[in-house]
Amino acid sequence: MTREITDRFREQGDERINAELAAEGLPNLTEAGNVVARGLWSVARLERKKRVLQRKIARRKR
Repeated sequence: MTREITDRFREQGDERINAELAAEGLPNLTEAGNVVARGLWSVARLERKKRVLQRKIARRKR
């Protein structure tokens, strides 16, 4: 929903997008960006832990 609103009102600027998001009860662009950034950080951390565990498993199998 956020992406649809952002795409539809992109030409009209951030203020209009934030107003439309607020009307729908959604977080503004900054808050949505923070959520995405936290999610990407979390995925990156999990991926790093996965690689470490895979290396440990591979060493034990030798």
